[in-house]
Amino acid sequence: MEFKDLQDQWQKAREDSSEHIPSSEMMESHIRQNNRLQLNQHLANGLILGLTWICLLLFYMLQAPLESFLGRLGIGLLLGSLGVRILLEIYSYRYYTRIQPTQTTLIKESNMMDYYLFRKKLHDLWSPIILLIYFVGIGLQVPEFANYFPFKQIMIWSGLFLVSGSLIFLLARRGIQKEMDALRSLIKLTNSEEPTS
Repeated sequence: MEFKDLQDQWQKAREDSSEHIPSSEMMESHIRQNNRLQLNQHLANGLILGLTWICLLLFYMLQAPLESFLGRLGIGLLLGSLGVRILLEIYSYRYYTRIQPTQTTLIKESNMMDYYLFRKKLHDLWSPIILLIYFVGIGLQVPEFANYFPFKQIMIWSGLFLVSGSLIFLLARRGIQKEMDALRSLIKLTNSEEPTS
C-alpha cells in the first residue's frame, strides 16, 4: 500500500509540475513581444534624442549663436555628448537585431547575456558620463547667455534646467530599470527553453 501511495504522489507531482511549464508557443509569443518592446524602445530613444539634437542645433544657430571660446566649447560638449548617446542607441539597436530567434538556445542565451552586459555597462558607466559632459556643456554656456537674454530669464532657465535635469535623470533611471527587468525576463525565458534538435 505504501508503494502505491508513493507512486500516486509521484505521478501527481509530475502532472502538477507539467502544468506550470509554459508551452513553447507561449514562450515564443512572450519572446517576440519582448523583442518588439526592446526594438521599439531603441527606436523611440533614438528618435527623441535625434529630435533634441536637431532642436538644440537650431536654437544655437538661430537664437543664441555663442561666440566665446567657452560658449562654443559648451555647445560642442553638449551636442557631442548627445551625438555619442545617439550613436550608442543606434549601435544597441543593431546589436539587438543581430540576435535571431532561430538561433540555438545556447547561442541565443550567450548573445542575450552579451547584450544585457553591454546595456548594463552603457547605463551604469557611459550614460552618467555622457550626462555629466552634457551638464558641463550647458554650464559653460550660461555666462555668454547674458549677451542674448535678460538675467531674470537666465535664472529661470537655470532653475528649469536643474528641475528638468533631475526629472530626466529619474525617468531615465526608471526606464533603465524596466529595460533591465525585461532583459532579465527574456534571458530567463531563453534559459527555460528546451533545446531543439
